[in-house]
Amino acid sequence: MSDYMDCPKCGLRVHRTLTVEHHHSQLAKGFTYHPAKCTYCGQFAGAGATRTRKQQQTEQYKDHQNTYDEQVYLYYVYPDGETKNAPDVEYELKNKKTGEVLASGKTDDGGNTERFQTNQPEDVTITALVGNEYMNIGQCRTNNREYSRHSARIPKGHIFFDIYYIVADRSFALAAETRRRLHTQSGRYDERRGDIWLTYPVSTEGGFKTAWKTVYDKQKELDMFVKEGHIYSHASLSKLGLIGKAGLDFKTSENEDGTLTFGEIAELEILNWAMSSELHLYGCRTGRVDAKAAMSAVDAFFDRQSSVKWVWGQRGFTSFSYSQHRFIEIDEDPKDLRDIFLVAFWNKRLNRGYEKPLPQSMNDPAEVMPPYSRNR
Repeated sequence: MSDYMDCPKCGLRVHRTLTVEHHHSQLAKGFTYHPAKCTYCGQFAGAGATRTRKQQQTEQYKDHQNTYDEQVYLYYVYPDGETKNAPDVEYELKNKKTGEVLASGKTDDGGNTERFQTNQPEDVTITALVGNEYMNIGQCRTNNREYSRHSARIPKGHIFFDIYYIVADRSFALAAETRRRLHTQSGRYDERRGDIWLTYPVSTEGGFKTAWKTVYDKQKELDMFVKEGHIYSHASLSKLGLIGKAGLDFKTSENEDGTLTFGEIAELEILNWAMSSELHLYGCRTGRVDAKAAMSAVDAFFDRQSSVKWVWGQRGFTSFSYSQHRFIEIDEDPKDLRDIFLVAFWNKRLNRGYEKPLPQSMNDPAEVMPPYSRNR
């Protein structure tokens, strides 16, 4: 005899141990005893009025006890620990033993693959298109748990970029190359982790805007966060009577005055910065407040780039040095050097007006001025 019967009052299938009165009192409280639909075939597969969840699962899956299924959720993991769904990623899920493709396609907006089935528990290899090639990012095993889903992480690097001013002796370019080389040697920048470094030489403010827009487009295309930006250029504060002419300096052109003003900085595209991101400005006095604009170049970039963690600028005039820790002025052709640094140096005449108290060592010509920074 079956454990279930049709209720003589409503016709619903209920457990025999339940009286009609108790059954309808439970219905009044919101409990439902309609036969449950099978998750897989959509057909009614047993009664929902079971006494325990274990019994309910047994009834629902009795027609599918030999079916094993799985779904994979793909997500990006960045070096800082940030995570993000991985939508529209091409994937292949293969039987590890036979190599049979069990599912393939692109993940949905939530980073999920299609759900697939096997007739017995199988080890499945998970591959995804990372960059221009498929990468093995893990494996899972199909099972008969309800709505089983396996998570697989896709390592994602960061974007580093530098924009430097073009000059004949390539001094700005060499300083940029030095910074990239040191970052590579220290492991801060690592191509094996998926990091990429973008470099843009510019000569005009229009060229700078184009380079910045290219970084913006690239990080959108690759769906990556910007970790660091380095800008090597001249810079200036306003001259008496000229309001709004403080900023980064480049060559003049027919349609440009050569200065990327604070107002123009406020119109640059907003990049998607990583949690511990940094933007470095190496131009002269980029960290000094301009009297006319009541702000510095650091402030202008910090206010515009709403998610950048740190923006660094120079408190005084800068020049090229053999060392980044001590100002040792270069007295030879920079082209012949391997390492070259652009740093701010102490000078009473050039850097007068610097915020007090001044360090006792300010008269030391080899002392490097500490940068000014803003952070969130």
